[in-house]
Amino acid sequence: MARNNTFWGAYDISLEDELKEHQKKLKEMGISNPSKMEASALVARKAHQGKLSEKEIKRIIGKRRGLF
Repeated sequence: MARNNTFWGAYDISLEDELKEHQKKLKEMGISNPSKMEASALVARKAHQGKLSEKEIKRIIGKRRGLF
């Protein structure tokens, strides 16, 4: 049975809000058209590493886009 804060019983709605916030911050940093997958990769990396600098974030996004 699904709760009110889940989507299809497994997807947490607050994660959607967090991804949108990360996409907004990436746009402010100058990264054009950030996707949910890129934001999700940053959330996972941040959970693993703790803190990420702007330089590291741009490197991660560039690597995912095949620029490096």
